[in-house]
Amino acid sequence: MHPAPLRVLAVALAMGGAAGLDFQLDYTAPVGGICSKPTSSGPCAVDKSVAGEVRRLLRTDTSDPTHEVAVARSYDGHDWEPLFPYPASIQCSGASCTFTWEDPSRYTYTLWKVAVAEPAAADLKQHQTVRLLEQATFGVRMSDVAAFNNKGGSDITAAQQWFSGQVGNPALLTKQYYRERANPRVEPKDWPTATSTKGVMAFEPCEVGSRWRPLAFERRDLTGPSGCKNKACQPELTVSDKGGKKLIEVKSPHDDATYPVTETDDASWLAVAAGVYYVCGTTKTGDGAPEEHFDNPKLWIGESGCSFGSSSKGGTEVANPYVSFANANDAGTVWTVQSDSDATFEALDVEDQMGNPSEDMILAMVSGGVTCPPFTGQWTYFLNLKGKMYRYDRRTKLVKNTIDAPTEADTSVTPAFEVNSGNGYCPAVAPNWMNEDYCLHTSPCATADSGAGGAESACGARGEVQNDPTKGNLYGFRPYKLESKLLEVDQEGNYATSSGKKLLFYNIALFNNDQQLRYRVAWALIQIIPISQNDVSRNGEIEIWAAWTDIFAANAFGNYRNILAEVAHAPLMAEYLSFLDNKAYAVEGTLPDQNFAREIMQLFSIGLTVMKMDGTPDLVGGREQATYGTREIVSMARAWTGFKLGESRSNIETTGKGNNYMDPLVIEPLWRDAFPKMDLQGGYLGDGYPLCADLPPQHFLAKDAMYVYLGNGYDKSAFERYGNVPEEVASARLGPPDTAIFGANYEVAGPPMCTEDAEGDLLCEVRMASGDKTGKPGSYLGAVYIHGISGPGAGNKLRVHTIETFYDGGDLKYMPGQGDAIDAEQKFAAAFPLGTVLEMWNTDTPSASHMYKSLRQFVPATNSGLYEALCKESGGTCTFPPTVHLTKTESCGSDSICQKLGDLTVVRIDEGTKLHYYGYVHPRCVKMALFDNGQMVVMKMDKNDNPINEAECADPSLKLAGGACCYPASTGSSQPHGRMVKNSGASPQCAVVNEHMSFATMKTRCEDAGYVPCLAEEIRVGSDHDVMNSYETCALHEFTWTDSSCSTKVQVYDDGAVGIVFPTLPSSPKDTRFIPSTGNTFYPQWDGQQWATGATPGCVVETPTSVMCDVSVVSSAVFGMEGDVNRADAEAGLRIGAFDPTVFTTGGYLCASGTCDGDVVVYTKGGAFDQTAIVGLKHPASRKAGYAFYMNRKVTVQVGDRSFRNAPTFMNLAGELPPEDMAQAGVISFRYRYAAEYETQALIDYLFYHQNMAPFIAKLMIQRMVTSNPSPRYIHAAATAFADGAYIAGSRTLGSGKYGCMEALVAAILLDREARTSVLDADPGHGAMREPVLKVLSVFRGQEIAMARKNVPLRVSGDGLGESIGQDVFTAPSVFGFFSPAYMPKGPLEKHMVVAPEAELLIAPVVFDSFDALVGLVRKGLIGGTPFGTSANKQNEDQGKLAPSWELPDSERSEGALRSFLKNLDMTMCGGRMSKASEDALVAAAASVGTPWGPWAREMVLYLPEFHTTNLRGASSDARDTSTAATPPDADYKSVVGVLLYGGADSWNYLTPPETCPSGPTHADYEYERDGVAMELNDLRPQEITPSNGHTQPCNSFYMSVNLSSVADMFNAGDAAVFPNVGNMIHPFTRAEKATAEIPPYRSAHNFARRHAQNMAAQYGAGAK
Repeated sequence: MHPAPLRVLAVALAMGGAAGLDFQLDYTAPVGGICSKPTSSGPCAVDKSVAGEVRRLLRTDTSDPTHEVAVARSYDGHDWEPLFPYPASIQCSGASCTFTWEDPSRYTYTLWKVAVAEPAAADLKQHQTVRLLEQATFGVRMSDVAAFNNKGGSDITAAQQWFSGQVGNPALLTKQYYRERANPRVEPKDWPTATSTKGVMAFEPCEVGSRWRPLAFERRDLTGPSGCKNKACQPELTVSDKGGKKLIEVKSPHDDATYPVTETDDASWLAVAAGVYYVCGTTKTGDGAPEEHFDNPKLWIGESGCSFGSSSKGGTEVANPYVSFANANDAGTVWTVQSDSDATFEALDVEDQMGNPSEDMILAMVSGGVTCPPFTGQWTYFLNLKGKMYRYDRRTKLVKNTIDAPTEADTSVTPAFEVNSGNGYCPAVAPNWMNEDYCLHTSPCATADSGAGGAESACGARGEVQNDPTKGNLYGFRPYKLESKLLEVDQEGNYATSSGKKLLFYNIALFNNDQQLRYRVAWALIQIIPISQNDVSRNGEIEIWAAWTDIFAANAFGNYRNILAEVAHAPLMAEYLSFLDNKAYAVEGTLPDQNFAREIMQLFSIGLTVMKMDGTPDLVGGREQATYGTREIVSMARAWTGFKLGESRSNIETTGKGNNYMDPLVIEPLWRDAFPKMDLQGGYLGDGYPLCADLPPQHFLAKDAMYVYLGNGYDKSAFERYGNVPEEVASARLGPPDTAIFGANYEVAGPPMCTEDAEGDLLCEVRMASGDKTGKPGSYLGAVYIHGISGPGAGNKLRVHTIETFYDGGDLKYMPGQGDAIDAEQKFAAAFPLGTVLEMWNTDTPSASHMYKSLRQFVPATNSGLYEALCKESGGTCTFPPTVHLTKTESCGSDSICQKLGDLTVVRIDEGTKLHYYGYVHPRCVKMALFDNGQMVVMKMDKNDNPINEAECADPSLKLAGGACCYPASTGSSQPHGRMVKNSGASPQCAVVNEHMSFATMKTRCEDAGYVPCLAEEIRVGSDHDVMNSYETCALHEFTWTDSSCSTKVQVYDDGAVGIVFPTLPSSPKDTRFIPSTGNTFYPQWDGQQWATGATPGCVVETPTSVMCDVSVVSSAVFGMEGDVNRADAEAGLRIGAFDPTVFTTGGYLCASGTCDGDVVVYTKGGAFDQTAIVGLKHPASRKAGYAFYMNRKVTVQVGDRSFRNAPTFMNLAGELPPEDMAQAGVISFRYRYAAEYETQALIDYLFYHQNMAPFIAKLMIQRMVTSNPSPRYIHAAATAFADGAYIAGSRTLGSGKYGCMEALVAAILLDREARTSVLDADPGHGAMREPVLKVLSVFRGQEIAMARKNVPLRVSGDGLGESIGQDVFTAPSVFGFFSPAYMPKGPLEKHMVVAPEAELLIAPVVFDSFDALVGLVRKGLIGGTPFGTSANKQNEDQGKLAPSWELPDSERSEGALRSFLKNLDMTMCGGRMSKASEDALVAAAASVGTPWGPWAREMVLYLPEFHTTNLRGASSDARDTSTAATPPDADYKSVVGVLLYGGADSWNYLTPPETCPSGPTHADYEYERDGVAMELNDLRPQEITPSNGHTQPCNSFYMSVNLSSVADMFNAGDAAVFPNVGNMIHPFTRAEKATAEIPPYRSAHNFARRHAQNMAAQYGAGAK
């Protein structure tokens, strides 16, 4: 017997027992083994365990003797180890161990032990095998145990071998598994016709994979339109007599023609008189619609006697006949196959809905010389296969489009699916961070505005394989429309479409033995990062849920960072946690949604409390530290703005038009919050990244420089638009010349007139055909000059120049040649035949001396290293890789244009007549939010060519704007001072189009050419022209530097938040982010202390809650001398990153350290150790090779007598990306998306490398796989494996060696001694309650349930499974999952501080219903009447029975056979934990059990605690505690009733101000603050409440919602009170005491806030105060 203090713990946990494998437990109080109680805190000797023994050190609080907690444990001879939540300070040296006895006046310590006599070695190894399989699979099968035991070596060696085998098995992706088995019928309306090939892509009759059926009718023959309830809309059958048979013909709704279906002598049809009939229904329905789930229905047909829509159908029942024609020629369209050499077919290896083998055939091979009649939409198309007739069953064909093999299908000719009412046929995936290295540079869908963005790059998606018709159509697949009923329901499996995603997961988990560990890990991760079908809009689909599952299945042994990144880009998660279409405050005027920002931290990565590697709190001053607070959540939420769905595409299942929930989210830069974000540790998210201003010269040629393929030719959706970039490429095919050249919205002015010059070039006036940007038809567009590069006649390439207006604002002054007018159409037809490629320019020809020079994209020399890298020639042809990283630093050589460039946006590579474009992507870098000595930048035109005259203040050190020069006052030129210089001859301003430069570069260029930089006002409102043209700067729709200086200010609010304020020139600024009091703020890291309100030098009061301050920006060195540099101080003090000085050799840096490969290295420029010096800190080996480099620099913003460290941001601030109506348009916009993605990845990296990440995920995974209460040592071991990326198992190292390796983590969890030591099961605090899903699946697998219908999904989950057992895949009640990992049930478990997460499900309905479900499963298998079925009809009866190969024969009653059978039950259902007492009781009952004993024993096992928990149960003779009802008090009393509104309660709307309020806000103020969610007055009146006299309130009365009318009535009657501005507290305190007061922990976490509200003790794990 074990001591009484532990009795309640053992009973409450209901754990364990002396096992059927003959474990013997001996609970005895140890003799001695612990010191006597000391008089004060100090060391105390304690004996550790011996082999086969478990010892626990128990601490009891004398103020509450029931509060007994295990603080340390020793087992099987191992040293003592501390335990949660109050780990003892305990050390061992050899056999001697000592712990610290804390406060003897309060605590007493006792020793508890249990001795475990293990069974024989063979049985023990078998038990340990079962133990591993129970932890690492979905159920133990005896065949797996036998195979495992055949492995050589010890149990741990065998475990390692099994683990490595599971990890090494190729991943079976959920999406792949699903798509292979998706083969839905194609609706007739989506068949092609004789004149159109458009429709759903299908396996054509002569194509391998086409499907053929011997039965005459399909559902599409029997179903009228949706909602059809009368014969007028039902299919029409014509029955006639023919040679002793009945000829049946059907009228096709596809083309209204009548087609023969079969000639039959079936008796049911012979009894039918000739005539016209209608299908009333089938034998299973009475609503006028055919039963959806039957491929072979019996029909009810009638002439006029059908009772459509009623239960009494009337009519005549007939069979579904086979296809048969006495003369095959009478069948119409027939493909005849007489020999296997022509074509071979194989039977579909699937049973039909009635459990009969399918008779359908799949075409397996067809000879190359065989042809068959074309399918053009005829209703019946037959196969005569060696005399037997089959009907063509048109089935959907999915395209293979995987990441490593993007599709090359020409879907513009044969579209895969219709999306968006006929648009979006392309299956290509847009390039993203997962697939961009594998994209094709030429899209098969170039003519469509496709999901690839039209960029002529096509990429694939993980698991997007082609379907395999031989595997049937087992899962519902709906390619495009909700109303597509036929595609929705014609799967061979019989289940509701909403269950399909669950069955997919369960069937993979049950029947794929080589994927057990992968999907067991995936199941654990799905619970840590859950999504519920109840809270997203795509409940009925399957493929998007398969893709979601693959995030975890594909990465189960990969890296957790990939999981975080994929989750953050998953459309389902974005909808679930509401950051889809989340926008910056600057866009919508409201704070961004905070859901995902909170949960990715609390639940997915770092948790709520700062931890050590062993999971214990990292205390500061004896107090726990919160990982984040409300301010950090608000800041982080701003980093989750801008995410939206990608473009719609085909080749995927979708039930909505234009909604792509399959592919990763894309970022809309205009929605992104551009301001700096705080991190969680007193820094900024951009810390550690280099400044963009520090990019060295020609950084675009440095090693690792990244280029992305943008496409060949010009496409609006790929490049967005150049604006008036001088080189647009039309890449159009000439049709009628007016639309082919000028676009569908333009026409050549009528009559079509063009002027031809001496060289055969054309000048055509163009007008808009249907209205310009103002909607005015026929408005003047300009003139277009067309130059034939190859000369007239040869014409395979043209250049088209838009000639701008010059000085007089309208009239065209010059034309590039005069000639006779010619007919445009004749000229084009003769000179430029169909297929000519056009190159669009927007300036005139440079060959005319009186015109202005056009700018071009940068075109590298063909012998340059950059050209070679981008071309990547193969076989004499450029291959144009989708993404290029330079493998070495290149040089400009003699290229004078390249030498001038400080930055590069787009590179053009010419390939004959085709032009290819690459975009250069900056390395990850940041900009400082504030700067000194600003310069104004000006943009004259918005993206729609409207004048906007926008001017902003920008950082002159950044290369962010174009250049423009003006004539100086002293030039003596005829040009007036301030007029902008045109690009004539040598361009003084710009080397290439869209060039970005710093202000200093522009100034130098202008002055070197004899000009001056322009002033902002001269550009904006020049007296002689009001439009800055593209030939006056680097590009029209971007900012241009000016010589007007500016300075910045900050608006500082009382809470320390800062808004940036820039000066504005006269006019209303379009970019309102930088004007006062807009609410666009960020929280800086103030030096010394947080901002305090009050008078500050250099500041003036701006609003009642803010001041406006001048600032100065000061840069200084962190280390004064090189000798001061050490790693600890560098990590603490250096915040500005640096570019690798060994790569950017042009920066002039040399290694100054004694050794250049040490832990810390220093590089200096010119030998000076100052703020230009670079310090390198070697990365940990598991993270990455090389160094993290930092500038020896600190940048401080001085605000009066206070300061803060300047804040870096990845995003573009002033002068870069204005609001949408003035957005810079052009190819450079891809950079903004990369900047936003860089910031996203930086945030993911920050969380990933947070000190909490490893122990946080380690503990959660241990809880989901092994034990609910892991020791700190166990967590430390697993976390270390995660951080090191490796776990050493004997002589083998498992893992990738990279931080975050899941393989290493899972190995450490499963192979650690705490998971593998059998004697530890005797510890009542070890183990776990088993999850309901795992219990159910273990019964399925262990009892060898089989698919009753061959190759058809086993119906594991019905619609009510989750409600019955408390858990089901994809149905978590909230983002917190099914249960909290910290859940402690009230009562003994909480007293002993033992968590039991799964116990949170143990509410009475679930307890009883789960037993009903399991008993029904054991008794009947998968049959109707259980949560696994919907009704006890034929199609459910044989879904699956439990029939293990080792089942006990009914007649067998020998004790040996019974015990052998029970041993197998123990192994497969109880993990080898069945107690000897339970086994003996079951054997003894065998004689009195009348039913077959095996099934009865299996049912009895369901009631054993060993089935429900995972450790050994110790018997006790102690009686259970009993409780009696409390005696009611004699006196009257009042009760306070609290109603908890579980989530989603907007308490700010409970009490609202009226229209007027003497000293407080009005209803109008309330509406403004609560924009979008404020309640209208009509929803508030007349529920007015009036505070009683003597209570001072800002308003005399308040409104309540009409939904709280009863509360308002009670208040006014004096029976209710309102407590405003009150939150959860432990004890009262004032605002002044807030900094030191004890407050409830984790107030920002929803689940803890609810717990605080429901608990009298708002502090963690203690009583009320």
